[in-house]
Amino acid sequence: MAAVTPLTLIPGTSFTLVTQQVIAGSRADGVRAALGSGCGLLVHAIFAAIGLSALVMASGTATAS
Repeated sequence: MAAVTPLTLIPGTSFTLVTQQVIAGSRADGVRAALGSGCGLLVHAIFAAIGLSALVMASGTATAS
C-alpha cells in the first residue's frame, strides 16, 4: 500500500495535457483536451473489452477440441 499510493497521486499525461492547454490557451481548450482524453480512454476500453471477449470465446473452442 505504501509503495502504490505515491504512484496513484502522481498526475498522468492526460492531466498534464489539460493543464498545459489551459495555461497556454483558455479554459475551453482545456475542456476540449479533457473530453478528447476521455473519449480516447473510452475507445481504448471498448476495444480491450472486445479483445478480451474474443479471447474468452476462442479459449472455449480450444478447450473443447
